[in-house]
Amino acid sequence: MDILLKFVTDNPLAYQFIVCISAASIAWLGMIFYTMRVKSLLKLLVGPVPKLSENVQLHKFENERRTLREKADGSAILGGFCTLICVGLGSWIYKNEDAFSYLLVVAGTIQILALAQVTFGIMRYGSETERIATQRSELGVLKYVKYLPEGDVKVGDKLFWGSLDDHSCIFRIGKAEALTMICGPLSLEENSALSDAQWQATNEERPQAGDLALVMWRDGKGKTIKAMATKITAVREAQAETLMNRPGKVIITAAGEKFCGGKLAYFYGAPNERIERGWLCTADRAHVLLTSLRWLDDEQREVCYQLINPGQSFPPISDWSQG
Repeated sequence: MDILLKFVTDNPLAYQFIVCISAASIAWLGMIFYTMRVKSLLKLLVGPVPKLSENVQLHKFENERRTLREKADGSAILGGFCTLICVGLGSWIYKNEDAFSYLLVVAGTIQILALAQVTFGIMRYGSETERIATQRSELGVLKYVKYLPEGDVKVGDKLFWGSLDDHSCIFRIGKAEALTMICGPLSLEENSALSDAQWQATNEERPQAGDLALVMWRDGKGKTIKAMATKITAVREAQAETLMNRPGKVIITAAGEKFCGGKLAYFYGAPNERIERGWLCTADRAHVLLTSLRWLDDEQREVCYQLINPGQSFPPISDWSQG
């Protein structure tokens, strides 16, 4: 301590030098922490990724990934800021006091170590992290985490009796994509099972007011696919003239709109800027509707299913006869 006090007393630029060497040291430590956190992020990304049906685990995974990324970025920013302080202040000290040259070598050496550390970290771990994040298909589910409820909750806890303005998620599917089947074609057996399930759900199964429902529609103006979970507010018999050009036997009201059908129903009104096309299904028939929308990809189909059946895996057609 006495040596430090004497150094400060005898040298008018002592405080500036202390700040300079401290900045260099912090920059070095910041880059070391950056490398450590990116290594932890890399380890996380190459490990198992929860499924969309595992809401709690998936949110935990995404929160950990985001926290590591933010801490790594924070360390890099701190290191870069301290580097600028060290270089700028060191240059100013050198111009004003030659006697500090040998001490500035110490600060410069520490700064070189910091630069070497960040170069090593970015080249070895940072680039690898970016490559894995873009190439590993399992990580694609992370872009849908924002649509899933946080925590192990029942879908009823998140429901509302509102309008389509309260939609839960949006998928931007262009017209060219919608015209091209994103998913592979169904086999003859699968296509037959889907057709039978559609007919039964539309014409032979009747929902009840208060049933949970998944509502999906194509926004006629924004050309986006929107989805929400809600409750059916009313069910009434369809008029005879309606049955001539509409499937189903009942008119269903949900989210302020009308649908015609059964447990699987179709938008009742004329296409407009708000709803170009629309669909409704009850929770136990969501797999039928979502499978019939062939322009959805597997992840979009799964996240829509989770809106109405949280925590349940999407059933393949081969299992439909069991439920």
